[in-house]
Amino acid sequence: MHGAQCAATVICNMFTLRDFTAQDLPEAGKIALQLWGNEVPDMPPEVRKSVYDYLARYYFNAASPFNLAAACGGRLQALLLASDEEFVPPPLPEDLPEAVLKYLTGYRKYLDGNRHLEKRYTRYGDVQLLFFASIRPGCGKLLMDEFIRRLRQYNYNSMILWSDNTCNYQYYLEHGFELLHRQIAEPGLENIPLETMIFRKELA
Repeated sequence: MHGAQCAATVICNMFTLRDFTAQDLPEAGKIALQLWGNEVPDMPPEVRKSVYDYLARYYFNAASPFNLAAACGGRLQALLLASDEEFVPPPLPEDLPEAVLKYLTGYRKYLDGNRHLEKRYTRYGDVQLLFFASIRPGCGKLLMDEFIRRLRQYNYNSMILWSDNTCNYQYYLEHGFELLHRQIAEPGLENIPLETMIFRKELA
């Protein structure tokens, strides 16, 4: 892994672009819940907060120089998490009701399965785009532009990611990403039909 990078702050109109840190994880979970909390219709309401809180923590590699946040008025509005190395996601929380923990265990297997599939298509020099979410128009572009700038700074030429059909995967098709593979998710999530898509983008 590269040496520690100093946190950079850039003001762009009303947004503050900075490094994403562990202190942002609670707000990141809220953003994920706001965006995707109703996208899996059979997900029990009582588990949704725990699922999306864990989703943000699962993809946070604190050692990565590619973790970005956009804030407005001090509130997190968007985040982009990426990594150029393999890392171990955190264990499941232990202080949860049994039913919640059971569902979250299946969700962890779903995430692990998709990461394993993505690795089959990962090439040397790919940086993994792990988590990309925005609740404020304009923030997504701001983060993606800074991510690409950092990729070039560290001499990387491409990014790879997986998405499923609960996300706005059309964004990637419309922004220069190549669809490498598409299949029914294995393992799936409960009895919900989900598709996994693997995308790569080469930098110009």
